[in-house]
Amino acid sequence: MWQATADVDDIAATALPLGEAEANEHIRAAVRDALDEMLPKAGAGALTGLGIEYTGGDRGVPFPDNPEALFAMYREWVYVCCNKNAVAVSVIPLRLYAARTSRTTRMLRPTRKVPRSRLKDFEGRPGLQTPLRKAVDVEEVLEHPFYDFWSGGNPHLTGSQLKRMMVYHPDLVGDFFGYIVKDELGRPKHLLVLPPGKVRVLVAKGKEKLIAGYLVGDAPNEVRLAAEEVMHVKNPDPRSGVYGYAPLEAIGLVVKLYHNMLLYEYSLMSSGGIPPAILTAPQGMSPDDKDRFERIFRRKYRGATTAGTIPVISSDMKLLQLGIYPKDMLTPVERQLTREDIAGAYDVPMSILLTKDVNRSNAREGRDFHARYAVKPRCVLQEDQINRDIIPLYGDENLFVAYDDPVPEDEVFTLEKTKVYLDKKVLVPNEVRVREGMEPREGGDEPISSGGGGQPFGLAASVAQPAEQGTRNAQVAGSTPAASSKAVEGQKLYTVLLDYSRELRRHILTTAIPKAVTKQLEWLEREQWDVLLATKAGPIIGGYLEAGGASGVAQVHLLVEGTDYAGAVFSFDVQNPQIQEYLETQPLKFAAKINDTLDVELRKQLAEGIAVGESHAELAKRIDEKFDEWDKGRARIIAKTEETRATQAGHEAAWKQTGVIGGKRWRTTANACEWCAPLNGKIAELGGAYYEQGTVITHEDRHLKLDYETVGLPPLHPGCNCYVEPMLIGEE
Repeated sequence: MWQATADVDDIAATALPLGEAEANEHIRAAVRDALDEMLPKAGAGALTGLGIEYTGGDRGVPFPDNPEALFAMYREWVYVCCNKNAVAVSVIPLRLYAARTSRTTRMLRPTRKVPRSRLKDFEGRPGLQTPLRKAVDVEEVLEHPFYDFWSGGNPHLTGSQLKRMMVYHPDLVGDFFGYIVKDELGRPKHLLVLPPGKVRVLVAKGKEKLIAGYLVGDAPNEVRLAAEEVMHVKNPDPRSGVYGYAPLEAIGLVVKLYHNMLLYEYSLMSSGGIPPAILTAPQGMSPDDKDRFERIFRRKYRGATTAGTIPVISSDMKLLQLGIYPKDMLTPVERQLTREDIAGAYDVPMSILLTKDVNRSNAREGRDFHARYAVKPRCVLQEDQINRDIIPLYGDENLFVAYDDPVPEDEVFTLEKTKVYLDKKVLVPNEVRVREGMEPREGGDEPISSGGGGQPFGLAASVAQPAEQGTRNAQVAGSTPAASSKAVEGQKLYTVLLDYSRELRRHILTTAIPKAVTKQLEWLEREQWDVLLATKAGPIIGGYLEAGGASGVAQVHLLVEGTDYAGAVFSFDVQNPQIQEYLETQPLKFAAKINDTLDVELRKQLAEGIAVGESHAELAKRIDEKFDEWDKGRARIIAKTEETRATQAGHEAAWKQTGVIGGKRWRTTANACEWCAPLNGKIAELGGAYYEQGTVITHEDRHLKLDYETVGLPPLHPGCNCYVEPMLIGEE
């Protein structure tokens, strides 16, 4: 603790130690007095307009920039980016943990176990290695005074506002200074935000600690604080050990240039919306007449709302117009480049700032990027300083805090990996339940089979579910499968098909049947209906493909365990040109095939009815019955088949992208049909075919013509439940 003195050249020579209680009360009172001067009753808004002339730190360590000037640039895209980061960090939970050094240690406060995935995240945070190194176990502390300190804010700011200020200040000026106010027990009570322009860092000679204290306020009424009285969060600056460096300092020139260009445009528009002009007056005009005429001219022709107005003047006056050229206006390209420079400095993707050209895929990638490179580093910066300055004040060296990982979990990837792990008996259901924060269940410690035994636990057991016994042959023959108690596969696409069926049925019954009678069955505007169905089904098919890609990556991660590729991180790029081409062409191909089939079947029904002289009502009944049959049976099979097709395509696309998969092996389920059974175990190159389009497969006296496409992946036929598995390069 340090007593304030007039001479601050050498702290070691002038510091007068005080008793702990006396010093603490002295500093608290002094800082309160200083803050009364620094913080007007307006609250947090006063932090950015103090009119400070910064003089630099003691011992010749200058502040890199003027905080007031930096705060003044908190506008336009700087405001947007800073606010995105601050809001994102402020909503991430900060939790308190206890590192148990012995399994027999009794915890005095309520705790709960920490999931394995959380512990793995801790391993990647350097600031947590000291408490973790000596721990045999880690538990989350559920009740503790720290939570009151962290969520309670201070007399000037709420908890959420304070958390945002801890991001705003480092992002704008490089440093956050917070005075730690303590209660009567010496524990943290709340944190007062010190305006950076009112704080100077003191460096002592011959001291181990580089930062030995802080001066707060203006001379001669400065308050001296010891280093441990201030929580100082800073962005590391390789040029200085005492002050931080803000992204805004790195791009200050770009920000000023952008702002000045906007001001220039604004001035041009405000001056008339048309170029300024020089008006020459005739000789002999008095000064008063000149002033009066100028006022009249300004009133009539100045301002953006008068743009295009033609001035009328006397013949003995001349109007000389000064031209404005395109270079005088900020071009869209210049706007974009400066905006991207600012966003790049703050690690904010453009997909978060703008809505133009944003789709579901790049929006999710943008959120992931922002969380990984903007939000998480700021969380770690704060938690390290809290663990250093705040947590030790509670007197328990085994406590530490950590933010939840803000990087969103790839839910599809995690689900598919869990399904693979359950199927391969790497995990049992109760392990998954504990990981998800659920209570174990009786029987959940036994591995589940590929037949769906995990369903009582709410978990899908395998990537490829086998069909019901006897269903496969019936589906190949085109009959309606029996209803299953299992979740309907392809349900989303099935719903789309039913919606499309109702729309098409209504069109045919109200419009097409009369045309069918009078115009030789020319009733279906094929291109229109193909596009309609493709538009409805496209997003669903894209979702199946993307899920298949995530599943394929999960399979590869499992496959490379114990090989030279172990530890490699693979991902699925949905923006790959081949993937985009599939997403553009497959929905239309799918729609055209469905409409081809419907076209043939409906024309046949109408032709038969017309041939026997049926009325419109009787023809409508035929159509209704055909659509009922299609809705109840064929539509479900088609939806399931197309889901399999897109998912398997996603698998193979993901395998190609990893670069470690060289082939694929066809696998059937236990009750495989006569068409699929011969393929079980057959190997093909990645991207290779098992059957060419047009091939006819014969079994006894039955034939199956493969006329939809070349078969390189399941499904071989409608309702097929086969799948392919990846093979590493060189694997036989």
